[in-house]
Amino acid sequence: MGTLIRIFSDGTIERPLQTPFVPLKLDEPHTGLSSKDVVISHNLPVSALVYLPKLTNEADKVPILVYFHGGGFVIESAFSQRYHNFFKTFVPQVNIIVVSVEIIPPIMLSHGDFNRVFIGGDSAGGNIAHNILMRAGTEALPGDIKILGAILFILPFVGLTGLGCSRMIACVAGKDSLRERGVSYYESVKKSGWQGKLEFFEEKDEGHVYQLFNVEGENTKKFIKRLVSFLQLS
Repeated sequence: MGTLIRIFSDGTIERPLQTPFVPLKLDEPHTGLSSKDVVISHNLPVSALVYLPKLTNEADKVPILVYFHGGGFVIESAFSQRYHNFFKTFVPQVNIIVVSVEIIPPIMLSHGDFNRVFIGGDSAGGNIAHNILMRAGTEALPGDIKILGAILFILPFVGLTGLGCSRMIACVAGKDSLRERGVSYYESVKKSGWQGKLEFFEEKDEGHVYQLFNVEGENTKKFIKRLVSFLQLS
């Protein structure tokens, strides 16, 4: 993991692949997209970046996607430029509130539809999302919230004991070294007896989390179009 993290004898840690952080509050008049940071805990450094699409009516309710970023558990952040660029493109197209962690800020109470909650993640974040789905399959969530669907992109997973959602799309990339793990996950869910609707998406000519590295690329546009279809049909 030398390319992801370096630990020196004096305790200094470097993360060479970490992308810069974005401003914590953003308003984009041309898309109507806004984002803001939300502090979850002052005792622990836990927070989230919430993206809100343009809403034409104060009474509008839109789906909620709780998303966990990847990075091998050692790099990247909800505030990374790479993820911010992707969500700036994604959110206006699907008209959904995106939040990276499990929180309920006031803006979600006003506009979030808690009957349409999704969970998602890529790489290491996909692993986190998977484990939350397993827990949601055996335990009641606060406020009796139900997870409607899940978007999981190329994840190494551990265990498969019930999934607390009714729809899922598993996504892989053909040139990703982790592709077979994603395919194995899809096959395991398909054979598990889970009663939900399972979908599969593969972009054969791309590598690991390609949608973050080339937001304007044609294959990323195709990927976003598929996610929009998945979310809007739910």
